[in-house]
Amino acid sequence: MFKESASFSLVLVTLLSLVFTASVAYSAGFQLFNELSAKTTGNSGAMSARYDAAELAWFNPAGAAMMKNAQITGGGALIFPSMELDNDGDDPRMKHIAYPVPYFYGAMPIMDQFGLSLSINSPYGLTTEWDNAWEGKYEAHYTNLTSVFFTPAISYRPVEWFAISAGPQIAYVEAEIRKYIDVQHPLYGDIGDVYTKVEGHDWSQGYIISAMLKPNDKWTFGVTFHSHVNFNIDGDAEYEYMPSNPLFAASLQSAFQKSDVYVPLDLPKTLSIAASTTAIKNFRFSVELLWTGWSSYKDLKFHYDKYPGDPSRSGVAKAEKSWNDVYSLRFGAEYFLDDQWTLRASYAWDESPIEDDYRDPSLPTNDRHIFGFGVGYQWNHLTVDAAYCYVNVEDSKPGKEVSNLDGTYKGDAHIANLSFSWTF
Repeated sequence: MFKESASFSLVLVTLLSLVFTASVAYSAGFQLFNELSAKTTGNSGAMSARYDAAELAWFNPAGAAMMKNAQITGGGALIFPSMELDNDGDDPRMKHIAYPVPYFYGAMPIMDQFGLSLSINSPYGLTTEWDNAWEGKYEAHYTNLTSVFFTPAISYRPVEWFAISAGPQIAYVEAEIRKYIDVQHPLYGDIGDVYTKVEGHDWSQGYIISAMLKPNDKWTFGVTFHSHVNFNIDGDAEYEYMPSNPLFAASLQSAFQKSDVYVPLDLPKTLSIAASTTAIKNFRFSVELLWTGWSSYKDLKFHYDKYPGDPSRSGVAKAEKSWNDVYSLRFGAEYFLDDQWTLRASYAWDESPIEDDYRDPSLPTNDRHIFGFGVGYQWNHLTVDAAYCYVNVEDSKPGKEVSNLDGTYKGDAHIANLSFSWTF
């Protein structure tokens, strides 16, 4: 047992350094629970009642105390989003770019009744980018949020059929927002555009607690709570000047000066309730209900030392969001073809937190329907999992309270995922 633990720790540290230096990006949704491994994508995120996979380090760390062997998993997803504003005109589209989402998990049982686990992933993220010249450039051009969560946990199994766990969440975020400002002078009217870029970063922390119930060999139930994580994203605001006449350049430069800025951001708490069964021979069926407390995301407040347009004072610019708490319902099915091959298929309904009147082009999404497919192959200690899912986003309209755009947002996404696991 000591030799297995030492080998596991060495590989864990090596992969930790690799994942920590990887870039993380996002495209298909603010919350990325479906993209967190190939096995997860193949099951559309129905993973919180599983104790047979290292991904439990994120979805339900209590399962580590029920594992038979230590396991590590690493890999990455590629997200290919598509979004357009159908307005019976030029139909502007977001730029077509593939966004990577890497991850690493490790979990191991120790001393019969305990378990340890570690998750390093990007459960939240956002990247949207429109063309420089599109009609909504004064509302959004480029928006990016990158997150990395480090989640170690310890689990305890007081009886054979029940385990609990707890651990901290140490989180890092980077954010960047770019858009154009149409500058109007009281005497001369339109004097040009200013291209603004606000960027910053922050570290913060939260916690995770979970429980797993295994009444028999056929059924498992899980409950997981991730706390909210509060950030104060600290950075600066910079400007590029595009005067309509060279005579107005000095006016733009004096009105928009580089400034320190911070933006409070509260990533939401979540609660998962899940069940998994192998009651039917050669099959596993999983179901999960995920609640996300997005009502904490009411607005974005930009606190400037030098307020845009009036740098002689500090001030706050507010972007209304008015998001709601939402649910997601997830179903996963696995068929064990033999001792080596596993086939997967799944579906998830993902409710959008965005109020119709507050939908802006920085994230013009709506309710989503997710269809996942996957395959796994095990060879001795190595398992390779691959998955694909199609995300259909319901059509939606720009929000009347926050946007002057007309038309219908139409979007979807394709996600490919590949994972490698090693069981000790």
